Amino acid sequence: MFKYNIESNQLLSNNGKINLILKGWAFHTEKPINIKVIDGKGKKHEYKLQKSRRNDVFRHFENNNNALESGMILEINSIHKNIKKIMVVFLDEQENILGEHIVDIKKLNLEGFNSKISYKNLEKVFRSVKNDGIRLTYNKIINKFNNVGTGNLEQEIIEPYFFIDESYQYEPSENHNIILIINSTNNISKDYYLQTIKSIKNQQIKTIINVYSPTNEKLVLEYNDLLKNCTNIKCEKILSTNDDLLKFIKSNDLDSRDAYYIILTSGDCLASSTLGRVQEALDHNNAKIITFNEDRILREDYIAPLYKEDAINQKRNKNVIFRKALVIHQSVIEDYLENKINISDIHTINNVLYHYRISKNSNKLSNVKPIAFYLPQYHAIPENDEWWGKGFTEWTNVTKGESLFEGHYQPHVPSELGYYNLVEDKSIQYKQIELAKEYGIHGFCYYYYWFNGKRLLEKPLDNLLADKGLDFPFCICWANETWSRRWDGQEKEILIKQEHNEETDTNFIEDVIPILKDERYIKIDGAPLLLIYRSELFPDLDGTIKKWKKICRENGINKLHVSLVQSFGLTDPNIYGGDSAVEFPPHGVITGEISKTMPNLVKEFGGSIFDYRDVVARYVNKRPDNYKIFRGTMLSWDNTARRGANSNIFNYANPEEYSKWLTGIIDYTTNFNDDEYQYVFINAWNEWAEGTHLEPDEKYGTEYLQKTKDSLYSNY
Repeated sequence: MFKYNIESNQLLSNNGKINLILKGWAFHTEKPINIKVIDGKGKKHEYKLQKSRRNDVFRHFENNNNALESGMILEINSIHKNIKKIMVVFLDEQENILGEHIVDIKKLNLEGFNSKISYKNLEKVFRSVKNDGIRLTYNKIINKFNNVGTGNLEQEIIEPYFFIDESYQYEPSENHNIILIINSTNNISKDYYLQTIKSIKNQQIKTIINVYSPTNEKLVLEYNDLLKNCTNIKCEKILSTNDDLLKFIKSNDLDSRDAYYIILTSGDCLASSTLGRVQEALDHNNAKIITFNEDRILREDYIAPLYKEDAINQKRNKNVIFRKALVIHQSVIEDYLENKINISDIHTINNVLYHYRISKNSNKLSNVKPIAFYLPQYHAIPENDEWWGKGFTEWTNVTKGESLFEGHYQPHVPSELGYYNLVEDKSIQYKQIELAKEYGIHGFCYYYYWFNGKRLLEKPLDNLLADKGLDFPFCICWANETWSRRWDGQEKEILIKQEHNEETDTNFIEDVIPILKDERYIKIDGAPLLLIYRSELFPDLDGTIKKWKKICRENGINKLHVSLVQSFGLTDPNIYGGDSAVEFPPHGVITGEISKTMPNLVKEFGGSIFDYRDVVARYVNKRPDNYKIFRGTMLSWDNTARRGANSNIFNYANPEEYSKWLTGIIDYTTNFNDDEYQYVFINAWNEWAEGTHLEPDEKYGTEYLQKTKDSLYSNY
């Protein structure tokens, strides 16, 4: 039996030609498969084939383990632009045709083009021309077309969905010995514990073991009568992981022969369909371990973890596969603890069965390290005096903020640190670092303004470099764009021009080498982390990065990690030779414009207003990319202080919504990024004129900082 499924098509431009990338799977139960690619004229095309593991496919072939390797990414490069169709032919060893898949290049190109020139996008273009000028708008459009591929792909990457607690009744064909183990050793509030108990009561599970710590003894015993058939077992320590819980069960002879265990942490809830779905799976599969595809709940304190199948396919790490939801047979507990589980022993239930609540009183610190972008424009410089008026700093803009509609939060007024001066106030950087450390910020990423040897706003960073008492990790982001009388670096009424050529770019890396050598500088696997803000401005960034790394080696820096900020249309850092990408919202955000819904909006408003909550819903569910990425978030975004009635505003932002976003990207980073990539970026520490700042203000105080700290703790 032969089956295949092409799940996505992507077209990319390549020097006047086209690259086609197909993703999906193909499998024959009895024969190996060969592939031939031909165009509409019968001409053969070379291709690259990358195989991948697909845990979701083998159930279509009666759990044939060979189907686990059926995933494929087929890359067909340098297709002439006149080619209208490409045919992928699946063959057996005797060249017999098993199946054919036809890609209509012309139609696919047109669909992608139409999605980009829709009426809504044309409105955005006109608005961008008005606010940003023609040149910057043109650059945005070109990068959008070059990097995104088809419009369909864009929607496929970010696909939010919400939890539905379905009721599912199933009568099992045989008696499965199912035991529920509750881990109540974590620090849990009464309200959360009762939510857990309530969800269990609906399951009709015959045997329950509740493992609790002395801290929770009073709580567990007080509500013991709510659960029938429950045995309470005291444990003197906190069991932070499933591994710890299973070891405790084994060491205390609590495991029952031929039993399946459902593991649940207090503070988590079982959906009402859980027991029925598990019993059905046990009737029809020989799996010893069952996992669930899980959902995220974007309200209150609920937030669930990740895409199970993505985790299984990407890396065979048991802590990834089993961390949140687990049904495990007694006979394989030891194999599980020793990481010897075969993937054929795992069955994934596609329905949402289980959701996870982040507890406010949680206890395990994440390994993820937040880095906050740091703006140094809080002191006067001669250039700004000349261009914008004597004594100009970022605070000059901030105080101009005015409310544009009912409920609009403007102006943003600092509280604890006040309207500080980064040069005149000799203690301010100490205060900032002390505050950042208190709330779990790992380091700052300083914007670095360098124009062919001329630096601007350099004093705060220079002060950090000179004062080892400012003991705080840092890195730099080269803000390599032209300064003009309009913000956002468009080349109109130029104040100071950013030029990129071989000489200037070489001078840059030579100038920053002493900074990269600082012992406080943030490193990725031993390589100093250098961010580039606008990759598209380099004539040959790939070649430039290679030269930079060579110069670094010659100057005692063995490795350099160049990370490209996802701004102005950049998606894939591999296009420019970067080592990784950094998410940088609001750049790249996909959401609808809602200005027409704002009450009492000023008549002269010519900007854009978006729903921050919708952005959170989309971005916490972003699937893994095929390149290295540091996830990023923003607290809010509102540049009314800079642009007045032509501003971009993300309304409905608040600390709770920010917490969901940050928790989501921390969870993503924990589960999908390698150990040396355990960083997330926050926009920003002090972007007051853009309305996104961790520093305390009069409205929220330290709430954003507290949410940041809370998000670093989890009950994984």
